[in-house]
Formats: sequence, structure tokens, C-alpha cells
Amino acid sequence: MSRDRIPPKLPPDYTEGPPRDIWNREKPPDLEPEIQRKGLPMPIWLKPPTGDITEQALPFSRNPMYLLIAVLLLGAVVALVVFVPWALILLVGIIVGAFFVSMIAFFLQLAWEHRP
Repeated sequence: MSRDRIPPKLPPDYTEGPPRDIWNREKPPDLEPEIQRKGLPMPIWLKPPTGDITEQALPFSRNPMYLLIAVLLLGAVVALVVFVPWALILLVGIIVGAFFVSMIAFFLQLAWEHRP
């Protein structure tokens, strides 16, 4: 085999050592030692996962911001339906329309997979 057919070796920073932080971001401070030093209870989003199934089932168990966003969105929908009478009709129409669009997409995909 001739020398020109050997692929060039990658630069060492791609193959050796720990991965580099390509964005050069500053790392957030590690709050755990300070919280333990002050004797404060550890916030749930800083606790390491225990493997408990309830932790995996609730997306907001590690970050309460998801719960806040979900409650605000639900409140906005309820307020819209209560204060604007035609919003309920519009909401039902969007849901039914999304159902039909997804069914059409499903059958198109099925037909595409089983095409002759």
C-alpha cells in the first residue's frame, strides 16, 4: 500500500484527553458544599437522582420551572375559554383538526412504507 493512501491522523485534541468546552462557557458554581456547610436542606433539583421511578415520571421534580410553565399555560387556556365564548369552539376545532392531520400523516407514512 502506498504512503499517500494512509488516512491522515486526527489532531491530538480530537482524540486524546478529556472533551474540551468548545463554547468556553463559564461553569456554574458548585453550590452543594456551601449548602451543606450552612446546614440548609438541599433543593430537589440539586440532589443527585436516586433512581426512584417517581423522579422520572415528573419532569418538574428536578426543575420547578416546568411546573410553573405548565400551570401558566393551563391558566391561560382556562381563562380564554371562560372569558371568550367562541374560544372553546376554536379549541375543540384545533384538537379535532390535529387528530385528522395526524391520522392522514399516519396513513400516508404507512402507504409510503408499503409502496410496491
